[in-house]
Amino acid sequence: MTRALVVAPVCALVFVTSIAACSSSGGDAPAKAAADDQDAGVYIPPPATPPPPTDPLDPHYPTAHAPMNTIDYHGGRILQSPQIVTVTFQNDPLEERIELFDDTITATPWWTAATSEYCNKAGVCVGAGTSGGHVVIPADASPTYTDSSRNQTSTIQDFIKAKVADGTFPAPTSETIYALYFQTGVKITLDGQSSCRSFGAYHNTVTVAPPGSPEGTPGIPVAYAVMPRCQGGEPTLTVSASHEFAEAATDPDIGINHIAFYMDDPVWAPAGGETGDLCVDFGTGDDTWQESGFTVQPDPDHREFVASIAL
Repeated sequence: MTRALVVAPVCALVFVTSIAACSSSGGDAPAKAAADDQDAGVYIPPPATPPPPTDPLDPHYPTAHAPMNTIDYHGGRILQSPQIVTVTFQNDPLEERIELFDDTITATPWWTAATSEYCNKAGVCVGAGTSGGHVVIPADASPTYTDSSRNQTSTIQDFIKAKVADGTFPAPTSETIYALYFQTGVKITLDGQSSCRSFGAYHNTVTVAPPGSPEGTPGIPVAYAVMPRCQGGEPTLTVSASHEFAEAATDPDIGINHIAFYMDDPVWAPAGGETGDLCVDFGTGDDTWQESGFTVQPDPDHREFVASIAL
């Protein structure tokens, strides 16, 4: 199963319960004592109304609601030290910024806050990443690619396999994420859904044999992230990429159904159940964070990646 970052995400619904504070006299004896004091001319102030409970997710919003559901660990592998291979096309005006972003984002405080609590049963967690190198491809003559998470035709997966086989892409390791930044005008169809209309980015998994392997050699599962060039410029691109990198690190094999971290909850995750799919802004529109000169998703202090993990 492939999880996509939707262009217009549906935020989770929050059930808000109003709590009324009330008080009682506490019985006849205390009431009579208060009356006696008042007769003696001593002022007894009314009982103070207790402050409303603090929202566990937003302390500035003083109402209570149910806590966020946990994201469960389902046994799949995670990436301990992701290696992001940046793939762009010639004449991309954002090439240098994209390469800098991919080289540095997995070693920032944001990445640690966003991913470090995702661990396997052995206590091994997602850690800081490194650059896996840069690849610049000649401008693509084909304006359309297809992809699938259902074992159907995928020209994107064929593209990755061909570029690994001919040495254009560095050979993958178990920690590799191929980050594909397509140029403006390229249309990508994922299981019938169109880029920049149904989704803004997604990650998937492809099985790739090492270069030079004899025919029939079993391949290794490799994560990849696809970032179409939608409207919004660099901030849209880096928000999408940060979202997919975090999900690829916590669910690198999702395309072949080896799930690691996933929550299927109709209230908290209506747009999907991976770590990046939880609603961040609850209607405020504040679903981005500035890290090292780039815009990412989300603010580590929000709840998109900060969740209790049930091992």
